[in-house]
Amino acid sequence: CVYKYVVWGRNRVALVATMVCCVMVVVLVSVSVCSAAAEEKEVDGINQTVEGGGGGGGRKLGAAEVRPFEVSVPEGVLEDLQRRLANPRLPHMEGVEGWELGTPSGYMKELVAYWRNSFDWRAQESLLNQMPQFVTDIDGLAVHFVHVRSKASNAIPLIFVHGWPGSFFECSKVLPLLTDENAELSFDVVCPSLPGYGFSEAPKTPGYNPTKMAEMFNKLMLKLGYSKYVAQGGDWGGMIVARLGAYHHDNCVAVHTNFAPASPPFTRGFVPFVKSVLGLLFPSWIYNARDLPFIENMLPYMLAESGYMHIQATRPWTVAYGLEDSPVGLAAYFVEKFYAWGDTHGNVESRFSKDELLTNIMIYWVSNSIASSMRLYYEHFQANIFEEAKNFYVPVPTGIAIFPAEMMRPPLMWVSYMYNVTSYTYMEKGGHFAALEEPHTLVRDVRNFLSQVPYLLQQHHWQQKSQQQQQNQHSAAKEEL
Repeated sequence: CVYKYVVWGRNRVALVATMVCCVMVVVLVSVSVCSAAAEEKEVDGINQTVEGGGGGGGRKLGAAEVRPFEVSVPEGVLEDLQRRLANPRLPHMEGVEGWELGTPSGYMKELVAYWRNSFDWRAQESLLNQMPQFVTDIDGLAVHFVHVRSKASNAIPLIFVHGWPGSFFECSKVLPLLTDENAELSFDVVCPSLPGYGFSEAPKTPGYNPTKMAEMFNKLMLKLGYSKYVAQGGDWGGMIVARLGAYHHDNCVAVHTNFAPASPPFTRGFVPFVKSVLGLLFPSWIYNARDLPFIENMLPYMLAESGYMHIQATRPWTVAYGLEDSPVGLAAYFVEKFYAWGDTHGNVESRFSKDELLTNIMIYWVSNSIASSMRLYYEHFQANIFEEAKNFYVPVPTGIAIFPAEMMRPPLMWVSYMYNVTSYTYMEKGGHFAALEEPHTLVRDVRNFLSQVPYLLQQHHWQQKSQQQQQNQHSAAKEEL
């Protein structure tokens, strides 16, 4: 048309046709670019940037958006932290050197000095940002999550759920192990921050208990394109993945947990009732030798270690004022839990380095999320949990890992009435924070358990067979060529 317009005497018809062609080209190019961007977003889940975030909220996302997220704490927040660390008001703690009354002043002075003078948050921030992180809207809340895809063609989708006082940082050591493309079972891993924890937005309305969070995380997995997946969790994460298996078993096909709260099955029938009574009167008749220490010391141990739970389940916001205002107070509150619940044998740094302890604490501090994180305890106990527990059952195959320093180590007889237990493993070492303490042992048990799940065996075999058929077809085509 341009040729006709120039050579054939500036024909108007040719000019109009030229303009129409140019418009069509622009439209087609625009559509192609948009389609490519949408396809990239569908495949990789990412193509836009979100700044900020945190338990306190942030700008709203569109319901369909999945956007990349980087931890980038404003310098002013770090300067304010330094001012607070420079002039802490420490309590008087004379006469007791150990941890029996809580975090001792000697260790806190050492930790605060390291925090102020040696801890490099920017370096830890860079390490956190090596994990691909994203945010998306689920039920009106901006949910932060890590998402790493394995290079294996037959990778199994797995959601890893943390608890309190942990964070998404807990998945940092297991991620490379789970996504190893050369392993027998490799996984696409999604690790969300619980609503109100770290960089996930805090709920503004009541009702965000483990059942609600399970519903949200099921929606997250579906949104990412995983209609079938497996779940792993500890602490609150253990309770949430149990509810994924109980209430969303059309999608969640197997559950692995290192925290499975359970009690004697008095209400599950006559035989369980008799076993429970005999277990209380004559423990050695019912339980094996590895269960007896937990059975015999359960009541005094739970009383000694559950004071925090009673506070957070009843008046979480009262104590939150002190923890939100004082980084030293927050650190003392958290470090004592890592000492008491980890397999530390009297030395918290035998399991957790100062950098690991402080990185986890900083995630709560910079996001101002301690109050919203503790609220989960209140919301959980506001629900009718004791009525739910009477008939609660997880029908999907369940693997339970019992770490020796975990505070909740229910015997197989207890959990078998609440879960479809197909794997129950006593670990040799490790505690409450298994993913940080014993990442290799935890991942090994996850793989051993899932390698025996019938649904996954069928899918894995089918995918391997399909992949082999494609390779054979490709080889045949090359030979024919």
